[in-house]
Amino acid sequence: MRSPVLRHVVHLKLTLASHSATIWREVVVDRDLTLADLHRVVRVLLDGPRCAHHLFTDRIERSGGLRPRRRWGDKWTMIDFRDPTVIDEATARIGTTLAEAGTLVLAHTCDTGWAVTIAPGIDDIVAASEPPARVVDGEGRAPLPCSRGEYEHTVLADALDDPEHPQHAVFLQHLSWLRGPWAPTETEAFDAASIQDRLDEMLGAGPLTAPGLPSFVAQLPVVAQPGARARIAAAGLDLPTVVTTDEMTEFVRVLGWIVGRAHTDGIPLSDGTPETSFATDAALVLGVGEDRIRSTAAIAKRLRLLYTRHGRLRAKKSAADVITSAPALWSALAEAVRQSGSLGTPPPAAELLLLAIADGSLADPRTGTRDVAHAYELLNARHAVATEYRWPREADDCGQRCECLASPAGTWHDLVTTTIQNAVLEARAAGVEHVISTVEADGLGLPWDWRHAGASVSDGYGPAHPAATRARQRAGDPAGRFLDDVRGLIEVLSVLGLDHADDGSWVVPPVLREFARAALQPDVSRRIQARTSTYNYVQYGAW
Repeated sequence: MRSPVLRHVVHLKLTLASHSATIWREVVVDRDLTLADLHRVVRVLLDGPRCAHHLFTDRIERSGGLRPRRRWGDKWTMIDFRDPTVIDEATARIGTTLAEAGTLVLAHTCDTGWAVTIAPGIDDIVAASEPPARVVDGEGRAPLPCSRGEYEHTVLADALDDPEHPQHAVFLQHLSWLRGPWAPTETEAFDAASIQDRLDEMLGAGPLTAPGLPSFVAQLPVVAQPGARARIAAAGLDLPTVVTTDEMTEFVRVLGWIVGRAHTDGIPLSDGTPETSFATDAALVLGVGEDRIRSTAAIAKRLRLLYTRHGRLRAKKSAADVITSAPALWSALAEAVRQSGSLGTPPPAAELLLLAIADGSLADPRTGTRDVAHAYELLNARHAVATEYRWPREADDCGQRCECLASPAGTWHDLVTTTIQNAVLEARAAGVEHVISTVEADGLGLPWDWRHAGASVSDGYGPAHPAATRARQRAGDPAGRFLDDVRGLIEVLSVLGLDHADDGSWVVPPVLREFARAALQPDVSRRIQARTSTYNYVQYGAW
């Protein structure tokens, strides 16, 4: 019987057998994981093809007097092969299978140029608190999942790893863009910490896999997700919101009073806004300007707390139910902001703005919206890649898709193509007319755009691929585009204390930072912790 406090593990060495460059990873995995789990682990460690058509085998070919080979695959593979001897990988435990078969080979049936050998090492016993898969060591930069052969990977790795390479700076800049605004500055070829974060998330062992994690994280490129999670953890989004009753009361005071009046008597309207007499009286009672009264009423309607009926603003029942206490209205307001569809703000953009408020970066004049605008650009590029760029077309049937995003410099493929074309131009300038013949290129399977050095390299960005062109068009002002998309949410938060100073910096009151943290959390009503021992609930009817 398995001990609840111990985990039986096995050391595995994964080697990319299909590349002449030395690319390997060492990982410690729970012996009770299945081969289906191991396939996902290999994908994380070596960025294997996105295609689902894969197969485990204990040898590549049968040989005369040796025992017949055995194969394991998922249900689709079993159907494709129409072979009853293929074993369902979801039923095969790693420890038992390796003990019987020895070294395994993982290959993709539609990409014969990609194969990984899986060699077992020592068995061990670790604490059950250890993750089910833990990366130990490795060497070499993993190839692109959609790489057009080993030669392309070699060009890419050389440009990234050689500071003297003429394209090193632009390759490094593209990698930095892909990794997002919160990634560490190091760009090692093998980043164990980043890989471990991805393993933990995939196997459900990470500290930030709770449902409350903002949804934009999963939409970022894989290489940018660890940095985003680290930023969210640093912002303390997993901690309760800490505010005093007095702070909450003042924060929602004007809104609560307006909702209360709309509930009891209704607010008379003139041309769609509160009548002047009402705005004047309310401003005197609350000690604010008439513009604040009108803007707050408009925001309450946009947040669907109020509605118009017979020329008056009325409170919705759900809003009327929460105006009996400041904490209840605070929570309802935070939930309304979190569900920001009524404001015309895309949810990922809303989450990013709230994060910039919660982590203090928006109020920092050195940062402002720079980082969240960068993350928003990555989200938009990820969304665009589904329709802008697919490679190779022949692989569509098996679900293979190029997920390389286009920065202002283009995609990885564009950068590699530019590098090769520049080399061709340099060779011709040096008097080398014959670089490679068309026949030789066909024999090597080289893509067409590698063989011709055209005017597309003259702008310094790479080939004029539609994805790269659109990325350059987007590159002008990412902060401006981000602000355009969050304008509706900014209008709401401006009523709650957010302000834009004359020098362009943002003013964020401390209570608004706590409110942003609350708005990013689910079940906000359960996560408010007062600095005082108890709440002093404030009745809005007394205002």
